[in-house]
Amino acid sequence: MKLLLQYSIRLLSASADSDYRFRYSDFEPVQNVVFGICAGQIRPYLYCMDLPGAPGGDPSRQHKYFVNLATSSIPQMAVAHFLGQGGYDRYLRSARQHYRESTERMRTAVARAFPEGTAVSRPQGGFVLWVQLPDGVSGTEVYHRARAEDINVAPGLMFSTANKYENCLRLNSANPWSERIEQAVARLGVLAHDVQAAAR
Repeated sequence: MKLLLQYSIRLLSASADSDYRFRYSDFEPVQNVVFGICAGQIRPYLYCMDLPGAPGGDPSRQHKYFVNLATSSIPQMAVAHFLGQGGYDRYLRSARQHYRESTERMRTAVARAFPEGTAVSRPQGGFVLWVQLPDGVSGTEVYHRARAEDINVAPGLMFSTANKYENCLRLNSANPWSERIEQAVARLGVLAHDVQAAAR
């Protein structure tokens, strides 16, 4: 960020996940951060982008029109109306509360079911949990066993290009909490215990 400020480099940042943060910390904004995306959460096919604050002759605005000349006005007007009426803010308040509660319930379930020594992230937003299993417990093996039972998790190894995070899993807690999910997390814990026992 310091280099961007020092050399007046324009940063184009499209971060949908930032809208789901439970709380915000103060930060020094980079000059000319020009757009974000909200339409993906409203409807995936309504992605609209404009560059507010960029003058008409600005190269970034010209590039936008060169790349996407036929941006439809009707979806943009619909999204503008939705935003102007406070619909998106109401949605975000509801979504943040839901994700906060669901991630906490998932964290509690993981702590209860997984082997001793398991660490779970405490995200400040969103709906993804990073689970670090005890040393020697293969997240990839847990993933394969879980997949055979129709339990979907992501092995940590797939998030590394250097074969790191072998003992990690990524869990998604976006769905409404249910008995089915609670049972799946409990079963995942059993599988993690089984992998740990087999590794000894």
